[in-house]
Amino acid sequence: MCSKIEENIEDQHPIYRDLIGDTFPTAGNILWNFTKILVGRDGYPIKRFGTLVSPKSKKIVNEVEKALDQVYIPQM
Repeated sequence: MCSKIEENIEDQHPIYRDLIGDTFPTAGNILWNFTKILVGRDGYPIKRFGTLVSPKSKKIVNEVEKALDQVYIPQM
């Protein structure tokens, strides 16, 4: 749990800078509550899902399964 944090303004919390930064496929402002961002084993964002996509949707489940199938080789 954490306190309320800012996602789109000058006081943007660092976690959002890392999740929706320009260099990631999940770039762009958070438009509404319940935006979901899938993060890979390496800690980098993989895919973003809008508020209308249910966390249990086949779309998200497929992406999670695909991410889990990927072999993770840590950067040294």
